[in-house]
Amino acid sequence: MRIYDTAALGAGPAYQQALADRAEFVVGPLTREDVQALVTTQSFPVPTLALNAYPDAAPPPFLFQFPLDPEQEARAVARRIAADGHVRGIALFPRNAWEIGCTTPFRPSCRRPASR
Repeated sequence: MRIYDTAALGAGPAYQQALADRAEFVVGPLTREDVQALVTTQSFPVPTLALNAYPDAAPPPFLFQFPLDPEQEARAVARRIAADGHVRGIALFPRNAWEIGCTTPFRPSCRRPASR
């Protein structure tokens, strides 16, 4: 296993270096911006697991997405709370920009009646 610093090299050059080093599978990049940059400049000759999502369209062949998106997690938790029939609960979030990104999708998803 080799690790390439996309912050130092850039996502595209790091990916090309991994291919030059004969990678058979690539994990990364991590940031949404790096995933988008990679999709717009590269083809994917080996399976590649991006640790974020490419939001603009369906991913190209050999690009798989595993987003670590707290907003999606908040929606999933809220849906589960509603599906389990809970009517009261508490959610703890830090008071910062991340809180707004998580509580915005959390509240309406939690208030929606669950479909079973």
